[in-house]
Amino acid sequence: DTATGRASIIGSVGYTNVHALAMDASGPTLYGLDDQSDQLISINTATGAGTVIGTTGIAGLKSSLAYDANAGLLYGVHDNTANVFSIDPATGVGTFLGFSLGSTNIGGLAFDPATDTLYGVDDNTDELIAIDVNAKNYSVVGKVDIDGVTGLSFDADNNRLLATDSHQLQLYAIDPGNGEATTIGAIGFLYISGIAYDPATDTIYTSEMDTSGGLLLKLDRTTGAGTVVGRPGFDNISSLTYDTSSAMLYGYDHVANRLLTLNTDTGVATAVANTDLFPVQGSGITYDPNSGTMYGVANPFLYSIDTGTAVSTQISITNVNLFGAAFDAATNTLYSTTNDQAAHLTRLVTVDTTTANSTPVAQLNTAYSDFAILP
Repeated sequence: DTATGRASIIGSVGYTNVHALAMDASGPTLYGLDDQSDQLISINTATGAGTVIGTTGIAGLKSSLAYDANAGLLYGVHDNTANVFSIDPATGVGTFLGFSLGSTNIGGLAFDPATDTLYGVDDNTDELIAIDVNAKNYSVVGKVDIDGVTGLSFDADNNRLLATDSHQLQLYAIDPGNGEATTIGAIGFLYISGIAYDPATDTIYTSEMDTSGGLLLKLDRTTGAGTVVGRPGFDNISSLTYDTSSAMLYGYDHVANRLLTLNTDTGVATAVANTDLFPVQGSGITYDPNSGTMYGVANPFLYSIDTGTAVSTQISITNVNLFGAAFDAATNTLYSTTNDQAAHLTRLVTVDTTTANSTPVAQLNTAYSDFAILP
């Protein structure tokens, strides 16, 4: 929403590494670059589904894409060399245009057909640059003061550039005449993983893993809207749990295989120690206040974890692969989920804390990475 900045999901593209988009309004056709396969794809704007057009033949075109309605071409900038390329929208084939930009960190591209100008943001200097693909040169327009621009598009109706960033997760309007940026609003948070509930303050916490250093958020239980608490300093906090007895929020970094404590006022995380859990995404932690035990699931094992040292003790091998964990103190029940990808079947299960065997409770309509018990 260009008025509020709020994002909403259209559908699955079907490609996991699309980092650049461009729109041909005459079609209309939305294009994307998949940097894993180096393919140009078209994207259905009603369903989100992507269709391969062809291979660019150039590895490293992933962060920027723009459509030139005057020439009927797409443009991209190589991430490592800053070489400028044109891309045939019919075949996907890329062609080097014979010049390079001064920065190898261009965050987004956008084309203004009225002035025949290609714009980009230099993420090293936070400057808006104007690129002349015919003269094969570029010039600095002005300071943008947006850190981590990831996308850029030209809004011809309002003669402005629209930009997104990876740090504040905001939508911005940029004046193409001087580079001055104005915040429109928060986009939302698209890579949420861990979740925990503090009953004393009626606060839901969640972890976001798409931002450098991660984010700790508070969620509005009515709207689901997220508010940033702060940056933990760890990128991969995939699970959270709250210990009510000590009023402590714990997190698990599945890449570093590390137990963390998080300050609920600042969001800053402190490492307790490395755990002995098998470090996979989907590993989860939860706290049982009745017994004072932290449990961890990491396929194919159920563990107990010492919250002071992070030392984990294997309880038993699980009879199914488990994803996420939550403990209901009222019923003394450990919950988890299973995800049978082959059968496209996800279930909520209870887990016996002595044997680690699970019992199905209900079928779910989607796969979950973590969850919490709410009153």
